[in-house]
Amino acid sequence: MMTIALHRPGAIGDILMGLNVVPELHKRFPDAIIHYFCHPSYGEALSPILRDAGVSDWKSSLDLHNGQESGGLPSEWPHGETSH
Repeated sequence: MMTIALHRPGAIGDILMGLNVVPELHKRFPDAIIHYFCHPSYGEALSPILRDAGVSDWKSSLDLHNGQESGGLPSEWPHGETSH
């Protein structure tokens, strides 16, 4: 199963605009799990919207920037890559 990690470090509006790609990713990769990395306060506030857009779960971008694993995603992944 493929896991896709999305990361948009901007403000709430940037995150909302970036959600347009999620349905297209699901069309191309119907079995993929999609994680969205964002600031924890945004993830909590937008959790229902992220879920409605098709995001499997949101993760703290603070963990991503600290090089820690978050939600089982390897910290060594370069930005923009996906796992097959």
